[in-house]
Order: sequence, then C-alpha cells, then structure tokens
Amino acid sequence: EEEKNTKETDKKVREKLNCSVLLVEDMLVNQKVIKLILEDMGCTVAVASNGKQAVDMFRETAINAFNIFGRIHYDIILMDHIMPVMDGLTALQTLKEEHAKLPPVIVLTADETFARDDKCQKSGFDDCIIKPVKTDELYEKIKELTGKMQSVTDKEKLDVFSLESVENKPVINTATLDLII
Repeated sequence: EEEKNTKETDKKVREKLNCSVLLVEDMLVNQKVIKLILEDMGCTVAVASNGKQAVDMFRETAINAFNIFGRIHYDIILMDHIMPVMDGLTALQTLKEEHAKLPPVIVLTADETFARDDKCQKSGFDDCIIKPVKTDELYEKIKELTGKMQSVTDKEKLDVFSLESVENKPVINTATLDLII
C-alpha cells in the first residue's frame, strides 16, 4: 500500500506541450527514444537523420502552401551536435543564413565541455542538453523556450483570421512570395 503511494507521487503530472518539434539525430536508437519521450509530452515530431536533411525539411516548411503566411512550422528544433553529412553547427549556420526567423534550437551533445564552457550559446544555439537526454530537463527546456515565443505565435495565428490583420498589410510577405514564384 505504502509502496503504491510512493510510485504515484513519483509520477509527475505535466501539462501537454502541444508543439511541433524537428528532431535532428543520426543515431536510430536515440531518434526512437527521444521521439517517444516527445510524443508522450504531447509533441508532434518530424525526424531528420543529419543536418542537411534538417535544412531541406525546414526549407520545405518555408514554402509549403499551408505556411504561406510566413509562420514557423516547427516550434522548436532539437539538433544533434556531431552527425555525418552535415553537423549541427553547420546546419544551424545554414538555417540562420537562409531564414530571418527561426524557432529556438537546442543542441543535443555528449560533449560536456561544449555545454559547460558556453560554446553552445556562442555557437548560436539557444540552449544545450547533454546526452543521455533526461526527460525532466527536456520538458522544462522545451516549455521555457517555446513559452517565450508562444504568445507571439498565438497572436499571429489569431491575426490571420481578423480583418484588421489584412488591412494595409501584405497578405504574403515578399520573402515567401519570392520562394513561391
């Protein structure tokens, strides 16, 4: 009886994150484990196996017909640090060169010195998680980083449906128009 109560109190009741995540990870086992954790948190997850694939997937969302209002499709990107084809830092730099607006990017790394010596932030990542990924830490960082932009995103979503949002404003921004044409 007492053991049962302890187990129940150990389980944390969390609100669902309800966000879209681009997970960039080359190791299949890590992909599956992190994806399951994220889905359990209420996230929808798209998986890329390397930085180049992530850049391509992000480009597709930028020109997707369902994204013509210039909204960010992914609420957050979780990017492995070291990967074949294109590493996380190169992918982040490419995304920043190509897109004026990016969701927060958390680097996933086994290199503790990269996280500890502030190399993570100096490299342009918004935050860092040291592998193996801990569920509580992942949840808190995603909640914190998506919460910062959530109010702006929600307002933008509401503006799409208000008449005031299109008065004296272009319906499609010029960058998106250039991509479509």
